[in-house]
Amino acid sequence: MKREKRILALALALTLLLGLSAAALAAEDTKELTLEVGTEGTAVSLDDLPVQPYWEGDTLMIPLRKAGEALGYRVDWDAETGAITMDDETVQRVTLTDGSTKAIFTGELKVISMSREVELSAPVAVHSGYTFVPLALFEEFFNDVSHADGVISVSPRMAELH
Repeated sequence: MKREKRILALALALTLLLGLSAAALAAEDTKELTLEVGTEGTAVSLDDLPVQPYWEGDTLMIPLRKAGEALGYRVDWDAETGAITMDDETVQRVTLTDGSTKAIFTGELKVISMSREVELSAPVAVHSGYTFVPLALFEEFFNDVSHADGVISVSPRMAELH
């Protein structure tokens, strides 16, 4: 009888511990994220979004227009075709479609073609008119991206020629 009580107490303790661990993980997944852009790390307001940046599996999804326009890119949506574009207006432009994992780039850098097709790690998602894309898309526009301690950072990659 004592042994059965010990096993029952151990099972109960293990269940409680696993429950607390799962709750802690869930809290981490729903932790509010902030978005900072530019070399100075300027905070971008996300208050008006219907959905905050979120994880799609292992992929961090961020609002395209908020991040793109804060970096000085032009972001457009074609109501007729449903095409979503982001253009740095100097080197390249990307065309995206809701639900697709394909990003179609067009452009050139002097004599180097920047045109290519990139497979995204998660599909583009539109939530109440706001387009969310994988954070890594901004690396294709020569930006450094990172995520740590609830802060998403996107900043232009600085390079020096010697």
